[in-house]
Amino acid sequence: MGEVCDFRFYQSRKLVKERARNKKLIYEVYLSTIQFVHLTADGAYEDPGDYLTTSTDLRELYMNDEEKFWQMFDLVKKYWRLEIKYGNEIFGRAFDAFPTVESLCFFIKKEMKIM
Repeated sequence: MGEVCDFRFYQSRKLVKERARNKKLIYEVYLSTIQFVHLTADGAYEDPGDYLTTSTDLRELYMNDEEKFWQMFDLVKKYWRLEIKYGNEIFGRAFDAFPTVESLCFFIKKEMKIM
């Protein structure tokens, strides 16, 4: 099972890198975020750009399933090689901390500047 997830991760990473070439960093942050949201959410669409926008409500999209949200969060951390420490202060409140795709993108961009 782990190999399938890794294949999907690297396939997603390659797709984002190809689409984001010669664009600004925030564009790649957005593309990577929607790609991994799409990968972990139960969407019926083939292309995440067809239904995910910056204003997409993550609580609604994940049907209040924080476990799926944290799976996506871990993939985004892996993609950007972020060393984000999160624990009980966020766990159980993921959708309060990150209500939309936009809020997650800004968080990632901020964490990248800290590094």
